[in-house]
Amino acid sequence: MGFAVSHLLIIILAVLLPLSIFLWLRRNSSSSSKSSYRSLRVASPVLNFFIIMAMIGKPILEYFKEHQSQADAINPAFFLPVVFFFLVCIYAAVGASIYFYYRAIENINFFAGARMRAPGTSLLMVVPVVNLLAMPYVLYFTYYRSMALLPAHHVSKIRAVALAIGTFVLLVASIAFGLASGNDAIRSDDFDSVSLSLVATCAGLAAGILYTRIVSRVFKAQEAYATYIGAVLHSDASNEAVRSGALDALRSIAVALLVGSGIFTLFSPTQASYWVASVVQTVRVKVAEPANSSPTPDEHLHAMAAELTKSGRQQLDQITWLEGATAEAGRFIYQYSVSAERQPAENATHFLNQIRPNIVRGYCTDPSFQVFRDLNAAVVYRYANADRSPLGEVVVSNADCAS
Repeated sequence: MGFAVSHLLIIILAVLLPLSIFLWLRRNSSSSSKSSYRSLRVASPVLNFFIIMAMIGKPILEYFKEHQSQADAINPAFFLPVVFFFLVCIYAAVGASIYFYYRAIENINFFAGARMRAPGTSLLMVVPVVNLLAMPYVLYFTYYRSMALLPAHHVSKIRAVALAIGTFVLLVASIAFGLASGNDAIRSDDFDSVSLSLVATCAGLAAGILYTRIVSRVFKAQEAYATYIGAVLHSDASNEAVRSGALDALRSIAVALLVGSGIFTLFSPTQASYWVASVVQTVRVKVAEPANSSPTPDEHLHAMAAELTKSGRQQLDQITWLEGATAEAGRFIYQYSVSAERQPAENATHFLNQIRPNIVRGYCTDPSFQVFRDLNAAVVYRYANADRSPLGEVVVSNADCAS
């Protein structure tokens, strides 16, 4: 239900937002016959807020889209407003970017006393395919031209290009890996949804930090120069405030850590997934239970699943692989894959019915399954084809031992 509403909002916002921004900018542009400086004092922090919220909300929305059952279990009174807020932030970030760079280019033209670039160029940032060139160029042009206004803070074209392209590449990587994390056809044995989502999150947050750096410096440089030439009567901006050393250093460190984490995940996806699962499980335990309390049955199941998955993929016979295990409320799930050719539905049903008696016998009599019987936990044997499409599952519990 939550994502059905979300999809409707996406369609509405995707159509109406760029159109309304275009009409509004066109009206305001045509209504003012004389060019003048317009401060970005409000637009800059507003855009930075939406960018940060969008980068935080994007992986959250992708996670719940991938884990629909968990989304459905959350109270809609809480879940829907959160989904709506992050969706609004994502699309508001797009709209605010168009507005910010439109005004920034207008200001550059005003300072130069000539039409350096058409302000409407900012609209190309949301045009598919075209934006692959337009977005990094707009970022470069506004950043380089704005910083060039202040000789003390002038940057080289190479540094401006590197910052613009780096921001754009990280943003594209975030979107690409985010889409891959929810696509079964793209995921492989090494790269599961967790590792792909982790790369997407690291790239997105790094892109967001670099993007906000560009926005803040463009505003501060233009505001400082406008104050210098008397285009504004009073401003807190100054040449010294364009670059804030401590904050910029922290941003650079954060970007380096995020990019490094993403690269590490690309080279060691299994290890990264295990660490993330361990951290999530630890947080769940700390939040769910007070100090010194005994573990719950579900915590036992999660711990056993994490330990089994840590061992990696295991081949059981010529065609069967144990991929790992997961746990959910009262259920321990073994995940198997079968490398044989994909079978018709009736063959899969026959296969599951054939192996079920042995599975039930093992659950009820094998000492190694005593822990599941003591926890009153169901054990699920979930099978998938080589192409990751579901084959079926067998579920056993204490109820099967009594029959």
